[in-house]
Amino acid sequence: MKNLVRVLLSVSLLAVTFAIAAAPASAGPCSAYVKGRNLAFDKAKKLRQVIAREKSEIAVAQSRVAVLSGEAEAAAKKDLAEHEGLLKWYEQNLKNEEGAVANYEELIAKCQGAGTPTSAAQWAGRWEGRGWSYRLSAEGSSLEYAFKNAAGAAGTGTCTLSGNVAHCQWKMRNGEGANGTDLTGTETLTRSGDTITAERRLATLRCIVSTPDCEAVVRAMSSLIGRSETTVWQRAK
Repeated sequence: MKNLVRVLLSVSLLAVTFAIAAAPASAGPCSAYVKGRNLAFDKAKKLRQVIAREKSEIAVAQSRVAVLSGEAEAAAKKDLAEHEGLLKWYEQNLKNEEGAVANYEELIAKCQGAGTPTSAAQWAGRWEGRGWSYRLSAEGSSLEYAFKNAAGAAGTGTCTLSGNVAHCQWKMRNGEGANGTDLTGTETLTRSGDTITAERRLATLRCIVSTPDCEAVVRAMSSLIGRSETTVWQRAK
């Protein structure tokens, strides 16, 4: 129990970086793109919830097929096939909505002038946001960054630059051994002067060492997977 409390305290600090800070869409030439992006994002979120339910239904149907026979088995197989078909359909719809979100983000960036080529050096340096410190280095169309917080959590990211927008993949370790977790995800960074708006999505969360305490923490945080959260970084003085 002591280990579990220690892990929960450590992870609670990490969770701050995923706190929602979304700003309402403002009126203007880009507002239609923002509205479209938000609608697509909401649809994708609902689809992920439906997909999770379908996967649960499939697991139940598979267990029924394994133990039934005769007409009952045939009915269970039919039910399983229906859920598997729905899952494929929902997953394709999710892919479409995620593509729409990405397209709208590009349109928004161009509309706001973020598509204008800028020097990679304008990204470089140290940035801070919500208790996290980020060290960025950029060259050409590539950007790399390292980040950490006072609790000892640390990670790295690699990005492709397009003007004032960077599309990134990141990985992170929070703690070590039986109290540690590894996380991965994606992130879209939009720079405006000395401010970076970071839209981060958590993709995976797992224990470094599988223990009951750690697995309990992973289950408690599983609702964060797939969520897209926004934070703001400021260039460090």
